[in-house]
Formats: sequence, structure tokens, C-alpha cells
Amino acid sequence: MHPVRRDTRPPGGPAGRGPQRAPRPGPGPLRRAVPALGLFAAARLTGLLVLTLWARHSGRSPRALLATSWDSEWYAGIAAHGYGRVLHGAHGMVLDDLAFFPLYPALVRAVTTLLPVTGGTAGLLLSWLAAGAAAWGVYLVGERLRGRRTATVLVLLWGLLPHSVVLTMAYTEPVMTAFAAWALYALLTRRWTAAAVLAVLAGLTRPNGSRSPPPS
Repeated sequence: MHPVRRDTRPPGGPAGRGPQRAPRPGPGPLRRAVPALGLFAAARLTGLLVLTLWARHSGRSPRALLATSWDSEWYAGIAAHGYGRVLHGAHGMVLDDLAFFPLYPALVRAVTTLLPVTGGTAGLLLSWLAAGAAAWGVYLVGERLRGRRTATVLVLLWGLLPHSVVLTMAYTEPVMTAFAAWALYALLTRRWTAAAVLAVLAGLTRPNGSRSPPPS
């Protein structure tokens, strides 16, 4: 008769290794995006510094350029007084505040109700916060489709575009982009209700937020 060998290995793994440990979870989506968000912030702060130097050199107020220029003045007016402003320019030109969508001035009005700030300052706070949220959403979309390195480069390039100056102004572009980017990420992760709600919010922010893509 052959002797019966007993298995003296500890349960859970090969001899001498002991129980297997559960793998540690990877970093969360915000931690993964931190390098990209840092590069985005550096790009936008550099652009803000250049704009400030140019404004002071030309004898203009940097804050006025960012908070009350062009469309920003219309949005602040809607937030403070509602719709109904019409201007008549040369050659029969008519400027009507009905051209501006309602969500952004509604948010500005909410901020000025909660905080002792002007409409221009409220618009800047909203735009800067929304720009960060948009950069995070753009990163997550890029990461899901092409990986972390490509997503980081994508966010940096978005922050360096010539027209990215509007991301630091009291404009609607950062708010609309934040809703659109997160709506796309919700679609990619099959969160249909969230995608629908975010898409509606994007459409209430700017005309191109509600525009359908051209037929293929």
C-alpha cells in the first residue's frame, strides 16, 4: 500500500504564499483626471494673465472685459430684469434679448440671490466652475474612448484653443460644454436618463446645445 499524502498547503493559494489578497481598487475618476485638470487650469490661468496684461496696457479693466463685455452684458440684464430689451441700431438693425437662451441668466439670478455679488461676478463664478466641470467631462469621454494619455492631451488642447478665452468670461460656452460632455459620458456608460436630462440642459443654454447633427 502506498502512503496517503496529506496536503499541508494553506488554503487560498500555492504552498508558502498564504491567502490571496483582494486587488486594490484603482484611483477614482476625479483622481485620474487631476493631471489633465491641472494642465487645463495652467493653460487658462496663463491666458488670463496675458489678457490682464493686455487690458492694463490698453487702459481697460480686465474684470470689465471678462464680466460685462458683449453678450455678458445681455445675460446680466436678463438675469436682473428679465426679457424685453430691444435695441435699434444703424441701417435698421434690431437687437433683441430673445436671441439668448434662458438657463444661464437663470443661474446668474440664482447666484446673485444667494450671494452678495453682481451679475457679472456671478457669471464669472459660474463660467469658471463650469469650465472645470467641462474639462473633467471631456477627460472622461477621451479616457473611455482612447485612454488616459489621449484624454489628458485632449483636455490640454481644448484649454489652449484661441477661442478658449470665452471659458474665463461670463459666457455660456463653458456651461453648455459641461452639460454636453457629461451627457456624452452618460451615453457611453449607458445612463440614459442622466444623458437625456443633461442634453436638455445643454439645449437650454445655447442654440448649438439644442441643434441636431446634420444627416449623414
